[in-house]
Amino acid sequence: MNMKKLFAFILAAAMALTLFACAKAADPTASSSGLGGPKLYILADRGTGQMYYKVLELHPEPEFDGAGEPMDEKYIEYLIRCQVYEDEYRDWTNGDAEARLRGKTYLFEREYTAAQLAKFNELGLTTGKLHTLLDLSYGIDDIMKMTADQVPGSIEDKQSDMIIYNKLNAVVPRSDAKRLTLDDVDTFGLSADMLEEDVVAKLGPASEVREEDDDGEGRFGKKIYIYDGLTITFLKTLYGEPYMDEIFSAEFTSPDKEYMHGIKLGDTLYDVVAKFPQDRDYRCGTPYGDPMDKYTDGYSVLQNIREYNRHNDDIYRLIVTVGYYPQVNFYFAEDLTLSSILIKYRNDGFEE
Repeated sequence: MNMKKLFAFILAAAMALTLFACAKAADPTASSSGLGGPKLYILADRGTGQMYYKVLELHPEPEFDGAGEPMDEKYIEYLIRCQVYEDEYRDWTNGDAEARLRGKTYLFEREYTAAQLAKFNELGLTTGKLHTLLDLSYGIDDIMKMTADQVPGSIEDKQSDMIIYNKLNAVVPRSDAKRLTLDDVDTFGLSADMLEEDVVAKLGPASEVREEDDDGEGRFGKKIYIYDGLTITFLKTLYGEPYMDEIFSAEFTSPDKEYMHGIKLGDTLYDVVAKFPQDRDYRCGTPYGDPMDKYTDGYSVLQNIREYNRHNDDIYRLIVTVGYYPQVNFYFAEDLTLSSILIKYRNDGFEE
């Protein structure tokens, strides 16, 4: 056999092996998808604890042939996993779907290796358990060293001083769940740039106005306006020096009002949580967003505040933000009902 024939034989054999491998390939992984354009990877669950990748190839350009066509059903699973539901995408085009997914990719893209994926399955991790470990600051290297017996204890140990995972029920977000917007926060006619005279002009004279020292040590000098079901606070001085003139916070305690997203005092923790999206199981403490990023487009945090005893007798606080601020605090009592809503319009520089 001459060299040309030998080369042709080797090439044909290689192509045959490649075609055979493709025919036998399992679900694609991020490390071997081979797709050419921008890709959206979503770590999926087989329903038996086995994880694999769902891979959708997005077009490299926002405008592409078929962008204006009615939305293809292939996008639906990815949109739902990105907290986009039918009442929003019902009349979308393919271009609309790709634009939203392209914007969501940074939240859902997971480029684990095949070896890491195999290890997750060996540990019996569901996607929820994996994300819980990651949210509790376990790195991939830490997880790769675990045994299946160590996983439950690892979760419980790190959650013991946060939220006890098995004390709260799982919550499926409502189909209309959405992040908080600035318009939601401004529903009450109050905004971060309001001065004392603006508040009085908007709401009329307060039933009581008082000044008090925040902690008895002269840290913050507060001026407080009290209305029926509403307390507005200004932080006027810091250690005796002028501090800020604009409104700092407003606390709402009226059970008769309807607040953002249709929330009312007396609603359960589960009712309130369901009205916001979850990139992660809310019981891990960070349902969505990154509270460490001051340039975020919003985040939420659930805290067990009983040990701090900083807000009456409430036990849980759900923080939901618009960007880094304003910050809306939902406080829940022992029976898990919403007791009050506190809006912080700006950072006081002394976070809890």
